[in-house]
Formats: sequence, C-alpha cells, structure tokens
Amino acid sequence: MLPSISGVTSDGVIEYTHVPNIRQIFPVIRPGIEKIIATNREPYVPEDVYAALVCGGASLYVGYREGAYAGFAVLRQMAFDFDISPVLNIWLGYSVDRAQGAFGIEVAKAVAAAAGIERIVFSSPQKGWAQAHADEITTWYEVR
Repeated sequence: MLPSISGVTSDGVIEYTHVPNIRQIFPVIRPGIEKIIATNREPYVPEDVYAALVCGGASLYVGYREGAYAGFAVLRQMAFDFDISPVLNIWLGYSVDRAQGAFGIEVAKAVAAAAGIERIVFSSPQKGWAQAHADEITTWYEVR
C-alpha cells in the first residue's frame, strides 16, 4: 500500500491529501474518470477504478485549491516483468484547471519519495503529454 501523505504543490497553489474513504469522494471524482475514459478511449469503466481503490490495488490523492476541489491522482505500485524494483504508476490524473495538469506528476514524485520508489511511469495517448513530462522507455504497437 502506498503512503498516506499530504502536501502542497511546489507553487503553493494546490493542497493534496491521500483519501482512504473512497465512498465519500467517488461521486466528486467520477466525472473526471469518465472524461479520461472518453478522451483516451480507455477499456475500463469507473467501477473498475472504484474497485481498485476500495480493494487497495490503487491509492487516491485529491487536490484542493483555496478549499475547492482541484483534481485527483490515482497511483499504484507495480513491477515490470523481469525487473525486481517496483515502479509507481500514475494510472489516472485529472485537473479541473488545465494549467494545473502536471499536478498528478508532482503528487506522484512526493508519494514515490515517501515510499522509497525510484521510478515513476505513466501511459497516455494524449499528444504532447509524454514529451512534455517524461522520457520514453518503451513503445507498444498493436498489429493490424
């Protein structure tokens, strides 16, 4: 399980906290999950995210800007085949304000540091997102 931490983004704008009681916050984050699924054409449904959070397969960190909901990051620890060191996966990240889009990355860095995890990974079909925030480690292609 990932650490239950809270903090403030480096610009001092968004306060974030780990949310252990998913049932109370899920109605708030669900529209963001639905938007991610629709935009990225993801194969899962919001209930899959809910189940992962309730069962401990993922952890939720929610951000607030001046006391108002600002977004969330759903993170999970995982391992690549034949790699002994765990990685932190940014499964979902959503920001109400697009200018704060990297919020999830900043939260993931804090969680990884607290958990002793050295690498953070994510996958996104959104143009420009990976180039702006990450180095490519591998590419998958689906055969037609």
